Amino acid sequence: GLKYTVSLNDSKSFWEAQTGLAMVLREQGKSEKALEHAMAAIDKLEEVQRLLTISEFKSGYTDKHINIYENILDLLVSMNKDVPWKGYDVMAFQYAEKAKARVFLQNLLESKADIRSGVSPELKSKEQEILRKIADRQKQLLHDDSDKRKRKELASELKKYENDFKKLEHEIKSNNPKYFNLYSPEPY
Repeated sequence: GLKYTVSLNDSKSFWEAQTGLAMVLREQGKSEKALEHAMAAIDKLEEVQRLLTISEFKSGYTDKHINIYENILDLLVSMNKDVPWKGYDVMAFQYAEKAKARVFLQNLLESKADIRSGVSPELKSKEQEILRKIADRQKQLLHDDSDKRKRKELASELKKYENDFKKLEHEIKSNNPKYFNLYSPEPY
């Protein structure tokens, strides 16, 4: 089930499940719950996008999943029509800005702009090594039909590398906040 997917950090299945739940709940008229699941799907998608290393893969990744942003925007606009005083219009604007930021970042990556010029070579190397390990573990989890013990071991390793990456992100941010803000855009 969903809990098993989350425990294994199977990101793709997680956001697909969250997106599917959001759509079903919306059809049932449970907009608030649908919104929670749609937001969880986007959070996981953006977490994975930050970890991707190959710009072409990242580009295709955003292209294939932009509909998740479109779905949440449609949901928020609909919710705002029903209860305009709840601030769903502001949330819709924030998600629209997030989507535009992702597309902008995608275009930067495709243009091969050197947005990392202020990051030290040591940090760049460390970042690439951690991202490679994360990508390897994610690939193994997505394509490996090993027993539960092996999958739990892979998930544990993945979690460790993701934590290492978060620590490194903090170090990069403290050394070069402009790069970090461009690489991991947040809405205002």
